[in-house]
Amino acid sequence: MGMEVGAKPKEIIFKISESLLETFSKIDLIDKYDIYQHLMTYWAETMQDDAYLIAQNGWKPEINILKNKKGKPTGWDSELIPKDIVINRYFAKQRDALEEMQTQLESIRQQMQTFDEENEGEDDLFSEVRSEAGKIVKGAITKRITEIKKDPEFADELRILTEYLDIMSKEVELKNQIKIAEADLDKYLLNKYRHLTEAEIKELVVEDKWLTSIHTLIVNEMEHISQKLAGRINELAERYQTPLSLLADDIQTLTKKVNGHLEEMGFKW
Repeated sequence: MGMEVGAKPKEIIFKISESLLETFSKIDLIDKYDIYQHLMTYWAETMQDDAYLIAQNGWKPEINILKNKKGKPTGWDSELIPKDIVINRYFAKQRDALEEMQTQLESIRQQMQTFDEENEGEDDLFSEVRSEAGKIVKGAITKRITEIKKDPEFADELRILTEYLDIMSKEVELKNQIKIAEADLDKYLLNKYRHLTEAEIKELVVEDKWLTSIHTLIVNEMEHISQKLAGRINELAERYQTPLSLLADDIQTLTKKVNGHLEEMGFKW
């Protein structure tokens, strides 16, 4: 849905309603009232505050400097245009690279956890390098490797400790790479915020924030309705999976058995 540069928030919101109705009006799973309900909910939770910011500041993102308890800056954000929206539109390549590194980091940590779990108990090859709290300490590993590296009796322990130390080094290296990549992305992101045009801001707020969020709410509602319908259909299918003819045969058989028992008890008619 294209937004004119001079469009006001009320005009844009009206066009959003038209766009949503046009998109979903032909779908039987959800009616127009439900669409409006999601729109009004999102208005109360988010769009109303955004409209106030736009009325106060115009179409420009206000950058808020975040500080800790001591007043030291720790970062920044923007209420009107959250960082992830700008990242998804303009810095997808950097985002994907970061996510890949974070996936690799999670895999490394999983390897470390597996090493740790496999060596718990009496045959713990990390027993000499654990702290009192049970944590494996890098410095203790380095010291232990130096002590046993020339002793064949400790070959298994040496192998495990060496592999684990290598994984720990990879974790540290990857964490540093992620830290640098995040800092670089944040620097580029802040520069982008400061140079956004009004047309870009409207597109980010209306298309990427408002419409995307409302669209997701409606689609999620439709998926919920679909799941309920599918569950109900399965329930009915299970209930009526036995053909009526078989049910009639079962009734006749059971009726004969009941009549036979009644006759044995002395009841006749």
